[in-house]
Amino acid sequence: MHFKRRNFILDGVSTKKDFIEIDNITYELLPIEPSDEKKGRGVNSTVFLAKRADDDDSEPLAIKICNFPKDDENERNLKRKERFEREILAFKKINSEVVKSRVIDLITDGWLKYKEKQFRCFIMEKADYTLLNFLEDQQDLSLQQKLVLCFELLQSFKQLHDLGIYHRDIKPENILFCGGIWKVADLGLIAYRTDDFIIDDHNEKIGPWPWMSPEAVNKARALEHCREAYNIDCNIDEGSDIFQLGKVFWFVLQGEIPNGITSIRDWHSYHNDIYGNLLKPALYFNKSDRPTISDLLSKIRQLGNKHGL
Repeated sequence: MHFKRRNFILDGVSTKKDFIEIDNITYELLPIEPSDEKKGRGVNSTVFLAKRADDDDSEPLAIKICNFPKDDENERNLKRKERFEREILAFKKINSEVVKSRVIDLITDGWLKYKEKQFRCFIMEKADYTLLNFLEDQQDLSLQQKLVLCFELLQSFKQLHDLGIYHRDIKPENILFCGGIWKVADLGLIAYRTDDFIIDDHNEKIGPWPWMSPEAVNKARALEHCREAYNIDCNIDEGSDIFQLGKVFWFVLQGEIPNGITSIRDWHSYHNDIYGNLLKPALYFNKSDRPTISDLLSKIRQLGNKHGL
């Protein structure tokens, strides 16, 4: 295995096989997308396909590897490694407390050794496709199908919120179709409702720019001397997930990402009740004005009944 820029890079995967061993099982590593070997590489971790080397008929799984070795004592990297451990703990909590999980299943976790260094990793089920892939391929969905999809996504994230877990990194690429249902993936930026400490860096960017909530942008960019003087919200929590879900719903329903102050003129559908009852409330700038997931579930049920579901 070739290692470069803190990322595991498969070197010549078409001619050379790379293997790892976890729990006495040997896996062959392959790109998460064969057509794009760069797909799956992140700043903090890297995702590969993992196929059992002793069973050609086995279904491939996915493996996520922390980019920072066990002995890395850099202060910033220690936080990144702590996040990785929290992600594993969140998966285990969900798997143990939820009967039918709407979060990607954790298969096992462990350590892999590379050039005398150890890297934390875990293996999870492989999804069929992402929400982004689905929307790109299914461009003729009816309004009813889109509302059902939004309802399914709400149910998935409600499981997290019911356990006191906030995702904070909601985007179509982190919503996967697996086992016949939509599941939540990538818990690397989660926060717990009961946490008594803050793992985030002071001006850290939490989440992807196009999908960030106002408070996430404030945290990353607000001037230090203004935060207390103007009581600027930089806390990324349950309400932040609602804002990101509002953006995802708009993307599902209209194919674009809303930014700035929205109005009914920006909503191209003639179903103004969807804008007024579902989208607009979720996208309020002030977090305290946004609905809860339970509120949104109630609203979307009402909209579904009105529009023929």
